[in-house]
Amino acid sequence: MPQFHYLLEGIAIGVSFIQAWSLDHTLDINNTTTAEIAQSVIRDHIYQSYVVQNGLRLLRKSINSEAGFR
Repeated sequence: MPQFHYLLEGIAIGVSFIQAWSLDHTLDINNTTTAEIAQSVIRDHIYQSYVVQNGLRLLRKSINSEAGFR
């Protein structure tokens, strides 16, 4: 998409300094955890890292569900 060219170019330059990385696109229906994080950032004003805020523990059920674990 042309409107994202400069943003994507900046990301590509930034990650070029990281030795091992990948970027994958997935449909929202297959990635509800990221939608939950984005909604909580907006709704609850959680601007600090989820690692700092114990977010991974709070999202464990959702993450495990998407990964196919019960």
